[in-house]
Amino acid sequence: MLAKQYIELHHNDSEWFICLAEKQGDKWNQEMIHMLKVREMSENDSHFIGEDKYFSLNAFYCPSRKADDVRHIRALYADIDCYNVGLKPNEVAKKLQDEYFGKKIPVPNVITFTGRGINCIWWIKHAPKGATNSWKRMNNYIYEQLKPLGADVSCATDVARVFRIPGSINSKTHEKVQAFIRKRDKYYLGELLEEWAPWNKEKREQQQEAKKKRAVKSKFTLKTLAQARIRDLETLQYLRNKDGVVDGYREQASFLYFYNKLCLMVNEETAFADVLMYNQGFIKPLNENELKGIRGYVEIKAEEWKIAYNLKEFKARKAGEFNQHGLIFTNKTILARLEITEEEQQYMTTIIGEEEYKRRERIRSANNRRKNGQIERKEYLEQQKNVTEDKLEQVTALLNKGYKQKQIAEELGLSKGRVSQLVKQILKV
Repeated sequence: MLAKQYIELHHNDSEWFICLAEKQGDKWNQEMIHMLKVREMSENDSHFIGEDKYFSLNAFYCPSRKADDVRHIRALYADIDCYNVGLKPNEVAKKLQDEYFGKKIPVPNVITFTGRGINCIWWIKHAPKGATNSWKRMNNYIYEQLKPLGADVSCATDVARVFRIPGSINSKTHEKVQAFIRKRDKYYLGELLEEWAPWNKEKREQQQEAKKKRAVKSKFTLKTLAQARIRDLETLQYLRNKDGVVDGYREQASFLYFYNKLCLMVNEETAFADVLMYNQGFIKPLNENELKGIRGYVEIKAEEWKIAYNLKEFKARKAGEFNQHGLIFTNKTILARLEITEEEQQYMTTIIGEEEYKRRERIRSANNRRKNGQIERKEYLEQQKNVTEDKLEQVTALLNKGYKQKQIAEELGLSKGRVSQLVKQILKV
């Protein structure tokens, strides 16, 4: 299998950035490339062909290979440096097959012979950034099992890891990196945890207790609201890129992104670097000078926000009154400025309108009813209809026997008013 073919197989449904890198002596070069562009590249592109080529197994929302910027978790993995424990790759491969796969760890989707060691890779289905802690727990479990074979500890919790690309050459051994696919069906992370690394009773109780404490608190604090809006702006960028939307919202989105970043960060240079990176995620990025033009104003307003936050002096602003609390944006304002559609709101965490809020409440209420063993309203109405029909048949039979309404009520255990209603329905027919 060619290097590019393997990457496309691994990131088959990805629409995010991945890292392609190479090592030249002591020099490390890496480039963040959107998967849409990767698919357009030639199989003979220098990113794939030659010595010491690497790629990221997980995908990133922006051109940055940082753990915080991971958007889509696509794999669990283990890097087995078997030479560190005096074993050869073929010896380890046999041990894995005989003693580990299906017994101590799940069967991997891919086994890669890297030249001096082995990589095991498990493809994950539908795991967003929010599943990072679960990913770390499962990946660390795999590391603990494979530690006797020389598993690399630094790989256990590094969600931004890069591995050698199958089809490339290992310069230390001059061997081609080979990948062998064991299974193509992807795993669900939650199912793997339940089967292989379930929490014991004590930890599960601690988790449930923590959930109860979180449930008592309001959904968002001022800081978590800023964090949630940052994530929503990243999501909006992805959705618009997917639909081919080039402009019309970039300035406002970048402005809000920069402001929310600054409200959370002390270092203004780092915050500005983040907004520059966010800007690079647009199909057609803004000119850097355009972003520099808003920088001074945003920094002043963010500083006002932080001072008010630290002094706990936020309060409602009356009509015509001025106070230095920074910029307070309502969801309604943001929705209008960015022209966010109802369809797009379904993917947002917090930037939503009243109708989307009501829709989520209906879903939440329905889920709660199901958890509590309550039936759906449609099913309830159907049951009530059946009950009424049964009562009508019973009342009809008693009327035909000459029973009076009072006698029917006593016989069926119904109120006189209910019997009267049923008799009226029968007479209408």
